[in-house]
Amino acid sequence: MEFFFLGSFFVPPLIYTGIINERNKNMKENDFITITNIKEYIEIGMIKIGEVLHLKKEPDNAYDMESIMVENKNEIPIGHVANSVSSVAKGTHSAGYIYQSFNDSILCTVKFIYHDMIIAQLQSSQEETKDMQNEVNPKSWTTT
Repeated sequence: MEFFFLGSFFVPPLIYTGIINERNKNMKENDFITITNIKEYIEIGMIKIGEVLHLKKEPDNAYDMESIMVENKNEIPIGHVANSVSSVAKGTHSAGYIYQSFNDSILCTVKFIYHDMIIAQLQSSQEETKDMQNEVNPKSWTTT
């Protein structure tokens, strides 16, 4: 039997999968992330509060298998979602925490800029938004 390491405990795969799925269900728009390695872009004023940034998974990253690259609206890479204890700001999520909550990419909005880091708020994925619109769209309801 295979076990996964979660915190200080070994967890059977079925339970581990349930934990991950539950966490993904709870991923909401009010979740914040830390974006690092962006000092030069902040200094030249390339990033502003309120700007929408694009987060893209980097599955081929040799240094971090949960790496998430951050691009601006012109698709220029400007940094990464923080993924270490020393770089994740208190109260925000790491790249590893949000990695399984979206397919390939998701959007976020810059909320705070502090020295060499950005605190950004996740937006609903486009697929989630379409699903939510279908749920509240009366045209999609069927009557019997």
